[in-house]
Amino acid sequence: MTCIVGLVHNNVIYMGGDSAIGMGGWSVQSSPEPKVFIKDRFIIGTAGNARPCQVIEYLFIPPEQLASQSDIEYLCSSFVAVMQECLMNNGVDVRSSDYQADFLVGYNKRLYSIGPDFSVVFVDTPYLCEGAGREIAQGAVDALLSNTKMSPRKIVEEALRISVKHCGGVLPPYTILELK
Repeated sequence: MTCIVGLVHNNVIYMGGDSAIGMGGWSVQSSPEPKVFIKDRFIIGTAGNARPCQVIEYLFIPPEQLASQSDIEYLCSSFVAVMQECLMNNGVDVRSSDYQADFLVGYNKRLYSIGPDFSVVFVDTPYLCEGAGREIAQGAVDALLSNTKMSPRKIVEEALRISVKHCGGVLPPYTILELK
């Protein structure tokens, strides 16, 4: 389930998420709980099991970045270490084969993907997507970026709409936020 779309444009991070939530088997419903939120100086989109996403949204306190650390070093070390500890302390066994969570993190005008093994991936594109609809949304964003009259917010919304059309695990309505 899920589609999270992130786009960086003019030093602003736009991130949108759908509302699909799995109800077991092939059953999917729309949830009013947003999958995209702003936490301190981060914008975070969540995909996967609900509990890890809830813990990160409501209980996780990002550590401070040391002046000597690059952004990627910070995210790969203290950020994910505190994230893992927070999850474990709140009933989420990140070592279990049942653990499923992906996070799209916007930080310092860049997008990073944090996988279920807590690897941090940075790609050199202004957009990145997560969830079941990620490939469809990434293709849509890539194509929509050539339309210079379309606002970044509209590109994110349109990529989510296209993902809904072509992926059974993605549903409206959408939450779209921006972090300057």
